[in-house]
Amino acid sequence: MAYELNPRSSKTVTKGTHYPLGATPTPDGVNFAVYSKQATNVFLLLFDTPDGEPTDIIELQDRDRFVWHAHVKGVKAGQLYGYKVRGEYRPEWGLRFNDAKLLLDPYAKAVTGKFRNTNGLLLAYDAQPGAGDRVLDRRDNTTAVPKAIVVDDAFDWQGVRSRSRPRAARHLRGAREGLHDREPRRARGPARHVCRPRLGRGDRAPEEPRGRRPRRPAGRRVARGNVAPRERPTGGRPSCSIASRPGSSGCSRSFVRQSSPRLWATRKIQARSFWIPVPFRKVR
Repeated sequence: MAYELNPRSSKTVTKGTHYPLGATPTPDGVNFAVYSKQATNVFLLLFDTPDGEPTDIIELQDRDRFVWHAHVKGVKAGQLYGYKVRGEYRPEWGLRFNDAKLLLDPYAKAVTGKFRNTNGLLLAYDAQPGAGDRVLDRRDNTTAVPKAIVVDDAFDWQGVRSRSRPRAARHLRGAREGLHDREPRRARGPARHVCRPRLGRGDRAPEEPRGRRPRRPAGRRVARGNVAPRERPTGGRPSCSIASRPGSSGCSRSFVRQSSPRLWATRKIQARSFWIPVPFRKVR
């Protein structure tokens, strides 16, 4: 059954607010807010029964940030409602406005039932073969679409009051300062001491003078001169050419430039690439 969207209502309608979205109960009514950027007119329909005709049709006049909103006084939790929106019908642009179709609030917290697309009544276009989505369907589906329900989700604490909370946040470093001077110095750092009672400014422990930290003692360190040198390899055993400085023992991996730079470079490359053992040669 199709009918014209003529606003009619016996309830008092005020501007309301654009936030929060959906149906929000207030002490004297309900605030309705729905987002639509391309819509030209938005209508709020109130129902008494899920399959009945609308009792009130309210046009939302105010829009902020593309949110259409209104406050309806006298409406309480449990009210059934829906929307009808006018706008352009251009499927090639993604616009499918059809004021003959009842729309469900996307922020509804409860609905009256499930959607049933009987004979394609839920579609905005004609679903007959060959019609395509460019033909507008003028059939009204107000009685077939489930309705949204206004829900009051406020919790009744029944006189139970929450515990007191700190009014301001504080940094842990500042909260750990000012411990009593009888507390050991090592006990002033951990965060578990934040629960200790704070002292007045006059009772704060005296701060230690800042300065250069004392040097840490050397401890059990062995001087280089006390280390016994390793024995040199005896003759008859080959050693590597990357041999060593005079006075060093064994085969170290430090190269000594010899008389010829080219020879030094060649031996360096050979030693790194292939590690060719050559007889030990004393460097003068």
